[in-house]
Parts: sequence; C-alpha cells; structure tokens
Amino acid sequence: IITFYKFTSNIPFSVDTQITLNGEKVKAIDTNVPGTYEMRYVAKDAMGRVNKVYRSVVVNEENNQNDDDK
Repeated sequence: IITFYKFTSNIPFSVDTQITLNGEKVKAIDTNVPGTYEMRYVAKDAMGRVNKVYRSVVVNEENNQNDDDK
C-alpha cells in the first residue's frame, strides 16, 4: 500500500522527492524489479521550515510472476 500525502498551506512551499534503489536514483518504483525502494520527501516553506519524511517500499521477487507462470 502506497500512501500519498497532500500538503496544504497558505505559505508557499516546495516538496523535493527522491526515490532510490540500491543507492542509485530511479524515476519511479518499478514493480517488475525486486528490491527495497527508499523514498525521501523534503518539504520547505517560504519561512525556511523543513520537514522530512522517509518511506520504504519492498518489491518481492514472488510478486513478479506472470499469469503464465502460475
């Protein structure tokens, strides 16, 4: 289950998102590639306040079976 967060504020802010697999940056989680994906969100508002959130998503090899393999 992947939860997405909606940030709301009257103060302008930015959110930087980074996803890595085995320490290498990737553009998205690929459910066909097993491994532990690390997601980092860094939100910063116009007043300089910063909040960081980290999440891990594990894609198991067993989830990658085609219907023909069953």
